[in-house]
Amino acid sequence: DVKILAQNAREGRGGKDVFIELLSLGLPYLLVALLGLVPSFIDSTFFIDFSTSVGYGYEDMMLSFGIIRVNCTKLASIPMVLATGFGAGLVPYLVETLEKQDFHLLNKQINEIFNTVLFILLPIILWMIVYVRPIYYIMYGGENIDLGARMMQIYMAVALIDTIGQICSSMAITLNLKKKMIYITIIGSFVKLLAFFVMVYLWGAYGLIFSAIVSGLVMIALDIWTFYQNFNIDFSLLFKR
Repeated sequence: DVKILAQNAREGRGGKDVFIELLSLGLPYLLVALLGLVPSFIDSTFFIDFSTSVGYGYEDMMLSFGIIRVNCTKLASIPMVLATGFGAGLVPYLVETLEKQDFHLLNKQINEIFNTVLFILLPIILWMIVYVRPIYYIMYGGENIDLGARMMQIYMAVALIDTIGQICSSMAITLNLKKKMIYITIIGSFVKLLAFFVMVYLWGAYGLIFSAIVSGLVMIALDIWTFYQNFNIDFSLLFKR
């Protein structure tokens, strides 16, 4: 993307053309970011009213919602930030490989990005699941520790899925799959909305977490299918290392 802008400058293209180029490059990132806020909007807008309307206690739902949105989110951000940082550092190399049309190397690089993310992410998540009670106690004290620890253990699946999803989004946009990424994010939002009402009805506050897991898995599956469809990426290499 930077190379394109530099080429435009060398060719003497006007400010209007450069602005349009910048807009075309930046708008997909903005749209994906805005659509990424939809699940949070759904949770905040509908959870308390809907869960209490189907028979769950108001105080219990308020407590559970606070634990999920504050405590679980903060703890889950630890492995997410580490893994995303290392994985995202490899994404820019995909641009040069795509320009060269070296799809064998592209296949290798995409698999290496996933391997790097999983290599860092999985041990941290497993460690946090095993030692969730002492970690939760150190961070938030002993109040509601049983409920908080149970929710945290389940929420670590969201941390895993969201991290992989963020890496997939970065790669898709880098590989000029911007429109497909936007469609996938829209589909994920609809899945989240449908899963939210079904799962909150069945499992209360835990359904909030389950709906995020389901929508995240759907989006990752669509991302992987998109990579395979456009570049014939062989993800079986992930299981051979």
